[in-house]
Amino acid sequence: MNREYTSRVWVCPFYRRHERQAVHCEGGSAAFSKRETFREYAEMYCADLPGWKRCSLAAALLRQYDRED
Repeated sequence: MNREYTSRVWVCPFYRRHERQAVHCEGGSAAFSKRETFREYAEMYCADLPGWKRCSLAAALLRQYDRED
């Protein structure tokens, strides 16, 4: 888990970093024009157990790694 300057705990194992209204992970990034939309997305997927598994980027990476094993 990664905790940065916000109080949010980022639980997605593919999370790499975030910046203003954008989150970057191993599979790509998601950027939002409104801060509230970014906050909702991050809370629903990046900082939620088990919510991160419902993220399309995380799901694609899980499938990829499963095929590689």
